Amino acid sequence: MNSIIATQKNETAKMFPTEETAVDGEDIISKLHESILGHILSFLPTMEAVHTSVLSKSLCEWLTKQNISMKAPLLEKFSIAIWGSLSNESHKSAIKIFAPNLTDFSYEGDLEQHVILLNSSIRSVYVVVVIDEDNKDRMENVGFKVHNLLAQIREVEQLKLLFYKVLMHARDSFTHPPAFGRLTCLQLNEVTGEALLNILHNSPILNTLVLQNGVSESNKDVLASAPVPQCFLSSLKVFQFKEFNVHELELLLVKFVMANAAMLEQMTICSAFWLRYSDIDMEKVKEQILSFPKCSNFVMIQCSNVNSY
Repeated sequence: MNSIIATQKNETAKMFPTEETAVDGEDIISKLHESILGHILSFLPTMEAVHTSVLSKSLCEWLTKQNISMKAPLLEKFSIAIWGSLSNESHKSAIKIFAPNLTDFSYEGDLEQHVILLNSSIRSVYVVVVIDEDNKDRMENVGFKVHNLLAQIREVEQLKLLFYKVLMHARDSFTHPPAFGRLTCLQLNEVTGEALLNILHNSPILNTLVLQNGVSESNKDVLASAPVPQCFLSSLKVFQFKEFNVHELELLLVKFVMANAAMLEQMTICSAFWLRYSDIDMEKVKEQILSFPKCSNFVMIQCSNVNSY
């Protein structure tokens, strides 16, 4: 099975069944629970773990700081977690993956290592990036690294980006985002008003937008003269705004969406946890939101607190 470029001894491959030797041609490994697969792989050296997981169409997951190049023609799901900041040394390793059937990709890390996806057909992506603020040297070129990662998944249909302290140090990350021509579902947890608009303008068929952690304070005038994204006019139907903090910019964003999303069918606004202890009258906030002009005649608006969402 031609599954890996940097292979170990031939004896390693003999330890594991190939498609020809599997019982009745079944992919037995894929039927195991992911927790069991991960536990098994944790006992193997990195390259053996890669070789084993390539045999499974569902899972390829391990932790490494080595340079790896692999070919996985049958691989459909790839999950990787690499945290260079856990070490005092800087690891500039790279992982190159040739997986033409790869459809699901998951990355968790601090962008210390380079992930290079070759000839993949990824449709669903889950990315978690956390920046270590205590290590100033490692925050260089964060914006470039983010853009480089996103440029490789521009054909994605479902994208979940969970950034933590990234835009604080790399506000240029979404200045020129790639065009997501097939993106229909987008979830973000850290985003500025400018970054959000840039992404929306590059996602012409977006159907669902989820803001998991509100919107960071930025230029309040950004929405005043902003052109309407194409997805607002033709495809956006669901808008979920979680951890709504009632900031002026957030209210302006809600107003902007309601006034311009012609196809919007459902808007859900869930207030932030801290608001239950504030003196802000959420009923008045709700009345204010409901009074905003609506472009869509079919939109249903739900405002709820953190307990009822």
